[in-house]
Amino acid sequence: MWKSELGRNEKWRCGGYRRSTPDLLQNQPFATVKPLVSLPSIVRIVVAWVLAAALFLSFVGTARAMAPPPTERPLARTPAIADGARDLSPDARTPAPAAANGPAAWRPFYNASGYARNVVVDGARGRILVTADFVLLNGSQAPALLVFNLAGTLQLYVSLPQDVTGAAHSMAIEPSTGDVFITTLASTIFRVDPTAGAILAEWPVSGDPDVLSYAAGALYTANVSALLKVSPSTGAILSSWDLPAHAVGRDLYVDASARWAFVSDDVYAYRIDLADGSRITLGSRAMFAPSADEARVFMLADSEGFREAWVSNGTIDALPVTEQPNLYSFRANPRTDVLAFAYDGVFRDPDNGTSIQLPLSFSDVTWTADGSALVGVTSAPGYDGSFAVGTWSGTPWIDAPNPWVTDPDRDPTCASIMSATMMATGSIQVTRDGAPYLPNVTWEDEVCFNLERNWGAKDLADGDHTARVTGLDRLLQSLDETVTFTTDTTPPAIVVTSPLETADLPYVLAGRMDELHPGSVWVGGALADLVGTAWSFPVNLALGNNSFRIEAWDAVENAANATVTIRYWPAHVNDLTNATEHFVVSVPPGWTGQVDFPFGAVRASAALIGPSESPSPAVLAIVTARDATLVETAAYAHAQASQAQAYIVSQGATIVVPVHDFTVDGHPAAGFEARVTIDGVPTRYVQTVVASAVWLRLYIFTFTVPESNWPRYQEADDWIFEGFRIEAEPPAEGIFGIPTWMVAAIAIGAAVAGAVAVLLWRRKRKGGPPAEPVLQEPATPGPFGDDWPPL
Repeated sequence: MWKSELGRNEKWRCGGYRRSTPDLLQNQPFATVKPLVSLPSIVRIVVAWVLAAALFLSFVGTARAMAPPPTERPLARTPAIADGARDLSPDARTPAPAAANGPAAWRPFYNASGYARNVVVDGARGRILVTADFVLLNGSQAPALLVFNLAGTLQLYVSLPQDVTGAAHSMAIEPSTGDVFITTLASTIFRVDPTAGAILAEWPVSGDPDVLSYAAGALYTANVSALLKVSPSTGAILSSWDLPAHAVGRDLYVDASARWAFVSDDVYAYRIDLADGSRITLGSRAMFAPSADEARVFMLADSEGFREAWVSNGTIDALPVTEQPNLYSFRANPRTDVLAFAYDGVFRDPDNGTSIQLPLSFSDVTWTADGSALVGVTSAPGYDGSFAVGTWSGTPWIDAPNPWVTDPDRDPTCASIMSATMMATGSIQVTRDGAPYLPNVTWEDEVCFNLERNWGAKDLADGDHTARVTGLDRLLQSLDETVTFTTDTTPPAIVVTSPLETADLPYVLAGRMDELHPGSVWVGGALADLVGTAWSFPVNLALGNNSFRIEAWDAVENAANATVTIRYWPAHVNDLTNATEHFVVSVPPGWTGQVDFPFGAVRASAALIGPSESPSPAVLAIVTARDATLVETAAYAHAQASQAQAYIVSQGATIVVPVHDFTVDGHPAAGFEARVTIDGVPTRYVQTVVASAVWLRLYIFTFTVPESNWPRYQEADDWIFEGFRIEAEPPAEGIFGIPTWMVAAIAIGAAVAGAVAVLLWRRKRKGGPPAEPVLQEPATPGPFGDDWPPL
């Protein structure tokens, strides 16, 4: 049972550790060469144009991207009994046995709609008395006194004409007759015969009396200004003691000899010496309960905490009980002095402060006369709520999981002891795997099997273990139970069974965890499906290598992790052909493509556009330029790319990968990679130039991706280059003799592009040169007209 304060399990975990485990699968990236290239000097016509085109596609891509509540289970209700009826069978008034049958547990015996106030036990007559507001009986709701025998059978009920007060103790029993006195909200005290089910007397008492206590043949109550001694026969006021004026009485207890009265209102608590009438202030408002031998009065106060007052001499001492003050009752067990607190359902030893937690709380509690059972009422708040009456009783038992798997290296291997009161800790004996085992500490509600004497010698090997626990609770009821548990300190092994390279989508990452006690598997921080030891999780794959972190946990939180790389490289099957410029390019899966693609007044030979996403899709544009002086060599391609890189740098770009050489479709190529800013969005800018002497053409690839999306596209242009093909044979007439007007157009275009580039790029003056260029719309329309640059 858990502790209301920081429990031992939490302390253990705070001082524990969690081992680190190496990845069982290492990321093994495929060897790749990153082709990142740009333009030759003749294609400065393209530099500024591509930037504006990227802006246009960014705009286009952004535009494209633009159960009934559960039914409450009805309570099982005891059939209504006629008002005043009673069971006259011989067993109706026979006390129940001292020990309830079966293991310790909550056993509700009555459920009803309404709100229960107080519960008392008349041990001499073997009955349980409960006051309730708005209890539903015979089809109507009314205040009532419910009378049960100790077996939990409703014997009768007495309808009350007025609501019962909300004080902790609004009911008292006259020992000689068994009659019950009840205070109500109408400033009235009723005397009720629970045997006959009759109201014997009704006494108006001025000043709203709301708490009661019976001692030495007299009834005591407190109203708003005095403590009153009342005749239980006539209701006459026999004596009174002044109290400071107050609004509500909270609690009252008069000791059996009628020497001391302990009374609390809604602000302060007092003790009155009934012999001489003297009064002392005990402090803030409080609740009271006598000890089993009635030699002490326990007090729980808002500010002063938990204390005891000795009846013999009036001495008041502090006690080591950490219960938080509240306005709900508590009661001492009449045999063991174990305190039961209604509000939070806690048992506490008043002398050493130890405690155990019950799995429920109450609105009021008391004990049977022999102390074998706690009697409680539970109430849901509100006039339309429900309540239950029952007992917490039975023999002690071990509440251990079944099956039970534990990691003794990290957590205590402990099980709860459920008991009717608390265990006698000195009686507990433990054997583990057939040998006597002596934990270094013993608790009233818990037994542990891995707390060695030197606290930390964790010597339980992985596997199955058996423990036996014997002992006595404080009612001398026996505990003798055997529990089995399995220890597991080994983290699971992660195995990936799905292919590490695929050409197809969708893809499901799958594998198994080699573990006897599987718990869960997580992929990229998301929970995977786990059936037995087999796990699976659908993942999204970008072109190229995709890394995923896998975490596996067993049932006791031993953990392992691994990183696996899945390579996605689909076939080049979706081809675009530009017959005019003599090339074929493949469109990646999920992308769209078009030849002769318009960017305002300018057209690209082909454009490939990635899936719609924020802030803009990836774009790869291919522009073709003719050069009659082209030489198909690596030096030529490198020189053109170097000039383009120098120009981009002059406009404020940051180079990430400088010009480097490679080949595309067997032709010399060169390129670079830079960071720029397009329309306020940091962007990765990759340019490649491919030289083809067969057609005297430069094929210029410009790839732009928002920086935030770049990790998913690092190999997209590699895949596109792999599928790019240039026609091998020129036409019979060749391509020499480019018309003069076309050469002039190229020259004019180059000059215009340079002018537009100056308008498009600007340097930030504050803080030195900017790390990245910023694209800006020209102040006046460019030579290509209002469509340039496209926005």
